[in-house]
Amino acid sequence: MMHMPASVQSSNTIGYLSFVEIPPHGTVGGYLLVDERARPVEFHCTAPVQRGRTQQILYGNTFRSALLCDQIGVALLKQPRNAPALLITDEPDATALRSLVDLPLALITDSQDLDWSFEYAGCTVTTAPNFECDRETIRHLILTTCPDRDLAEPIERIRAAINEAQQAAA
Repeated sequence: MMHMPASVQSSNTIGYLSFVEIPPHGTVGGYLLVDERARPVEFHCTAPVQRGRTQQILYGNTFRSALLCDQIGVALLKQPRNAPALLITDEPDATALRSLVDLPLALITDSQDLDWSFEYAGCTVTTAPNFECDRETIRHLILTTCPDRDLAEPIERIRAAINEAQQAAA
């Protein structure tokens, strides 16, 4: 498990992790750390990552999760100088990252057919599978760190920044 040094963990910051498909180049991951006012503290993104058809066949139905977590997510979370109190993603396949990091991870989703979830500012929030023990921590951190904040909005910023960077590079 990747541990974030306690000396750089900040109880008032939240990390957002999202991914954008850039055909035909691959998947780009973006990580945005925001403060209690939702202002950026750090931003990191990867170059497009593409795996071949052989890897897709060998990984089977675990391919996307392995790509998003093991390759892109871990690389992004090693870069920041500051560690958040909470990670939030909009990608269900990225929730497996929770088993690799020592931070609670929340999934924001449109689905309401989940074993455990709660509504907050128009978003459905849930834990990573097998980490239901994070429920109360996630609820507490969201309610105290993000009062009345649109939880999905920083995800939109990540996607826009990645698309902007790709257009500028073209």
